Amino acid sequence: MTDFSSQQTAKLQLENLRLDLASATDASAAGADRRFITTPSGNTSFRVLDDISFTAQSGDRIAFIGRNGAGKTTLLRAIGGIYSPTGGTVHRCGRMRVLLNPGLGLEPEISGMGNIRVLGLLNGMTDHEIETAMPAILDFADLGEFLKIPVKNYSAGMRMRLIYAVVTSGTPDILLLDEVIGVGDKAFVNKANERRETFMSGAEILLVASHAEGIIKRFCNRVVWLDEGRIIEDSNDVVGTLRAYNDFVST
Repeated sequence: MTDFSSQQTAKLQLENLRLDLASATDASAAGADRRFITTPSGNTSFRVLDDISFTAQSGDRIAFIGRNGAGKTTLLRAIGGIYSPTGGTVHRCGRMRVLLNPGLGLEPEISGMGNIRVLGLLNGMTDHEIETAMPAILDFADLGEFLKIPVKNYSAGMRMRLIYAVVTSGTPDILLLDEVIGVGDKAFVNKANERRETFMSGAEILLVASHAEGIIKRFCNRVVWLDEGRIIEDSNDVVGTLRAYNDFVST
């Protein structure tokens, strides 16, 4: 992944992005599925993303739609640097935050307090920014004495609270969001939803993988439809594309 260091506004550009992951299925047993590939070494890989190209500028708020397994979350992970592309390039200008799933980026053996720094650094924050944001992070997470124990002892809801508090502690240029992620008990939900909406609205570029049409229609001005790891449609007609997609999956 490279940066457009001279750019003044947020920008994201993918060129012919391809991602192959190791597969336990033998290619000869996969039938006609083009996504199973035999490597030169004789191993089998599965092409999760195939020739993905698009550009996002400041003001773009993109929803990735598609059936389960279409590659939506995997694409966000590749953009976020969690997966290294097999081929193609990802260029970006701007600070990025990644909010994908509970546990992602957490170090299970260290405390919640220690993980605040880990998560902050992973999301591009400096030590000074982490220290400045610390009171607000602690207040929002509201984990009290649990911050002193290793996160391996946390419930999924507690882990999500910690991640959510850190990742949403500032306004990024580029925000990657997977679905509307559950954030723990009901007492936390309203506070988290309010923070989420402010966070999503504040980012220059928003990329969200979602099945929730209400969220897509409210926050997004562009839809990228994925199927079997490829882009089927990339359109600013949000309502029309959602209608076409619903017709497609219902047949």
